[in-house]
Amino acid sequence: MNKRHLVIYNVLRPFVTLYLRCRFDFRCEKPKNLPEQYILLSNHATDYDPLLIASAFPDHMHFMASEHIARWGFLSKVIRYLVDPILLSKGAPTAAVVMELLRRIRAGYNVCFFPEGLRTWDGVTNPIPPATGKLVKKAGCALITYKLTGGYFASPMWAGAKVRRGPVRGGIVHIYSAEEVAAMTPAQLQQAISDDLYEDAYARQAKEMVKYPNRTGAAGLETLVYICPACGARDSFTTCGSEIKCHCGCTIGYDDFGMLHGCGHKTAKELYAWQKEITARDAAQGMTYKARFGKLARLSNHSSEVAAQGEVSMDRESVRCGDFVMPLSAIVNLAMHGQRNLVFTADGAYYECKITDGNALQFFLYYRELVK
Repeated sequence: MNKRHLVIYNVLRPFVTLYLRCRFDFRCEKPKNLPEQYILLSNHATDYDPLLIASAFPDHMHFMASEHIARWGFLSKVIRYLVDPILLSKGAPTAAVVMELLRRIRAGYNVCFFPEGLRTWDGVTNPIPPATGKLVKKAGCALITYKLTGGYFASPMWAGAKVRRGPVRGGIVHIYSAEEVAAMTPAQLQQAISDDLYEDAYARQAKEMVKYPNRTGAAGLETLVYICPACGARDSFTTCGSEIKCHCGCTIGYDDFGMLHGCGHKTAKELYAWQKEITARDAAQGMTYKARFGKLARLSNHSSEVAAQGEVSMDRESVRCGDFVMPLSAIVNLAMHGQRNLVFTADGAYYECKITDGNALQFFLYYRELVK
């Protein structure tokens, strides 16, 4: 094990733990009887999840992180020096990442990652990629499944950096010994992981009704809401104080319990599901989705070069940004990072499209419907 990383981990961990307790009121069960080596999988609701888990476990572990942190200049060098994360390019082939993860496991390290890849928008755990069970099986070590709760309300995906102080909790769901993993099929592991990591934040909140006080209310919710429940207009909401408003006058508020007001949907989960139903119908009808402005960059070796900018659109045939046109069939995958960034691989190149005036989530969900 790299002694530098171990020393840094042990020195920083008490300060990180104190910070998270003050920031989130984070509490967790103290892990007991941990295997000598393991892969740890957790659900994913906040950008702070790696820190939450690192503070909860006494053992040093390597984390998988999105490639975009390697584009932060000097800060990227500091992060790689301190913790050396396994970098994953969302929307790109994962073979090299899998090989690096397995290499670290075989070198004796513990590894943690969030198999959902994308933070939850509606409080429900995203589907676990079907190859996850195979990966755990191939790793050949123990598996720990871990669940974080409360994070969705403390730091909603749509709220950006705005944090609400309220209880966030963490705990081990199950420890599968290396022998148990060896005895399970990839399909059995896949099912166990999906079951263990499943969380429905609103179902839990309906029982507990915990407060997450905030002054910003629904500010930022327009990154989630791309269809007006009142008039049906697309991409029409803007933040106005602690609410979001459509040009038709529809105003949506968000309270300390995570409930919506003024739109006919009590929760972000309900509204999200309603939008997905409409998006599915739009895909069947062959509609074109648009955003007023975006900037497309070609990424290579953790640097970017602007390829196009202008109106962004997506239909059954292609994705467009300004004068850039890419056939939909050429896109290997399309994913998101953050609230406004779409990433994808096409014709051997890796691209990022930042939607600066418009809603990025609508394209992500529409793409998923189009390629079903």
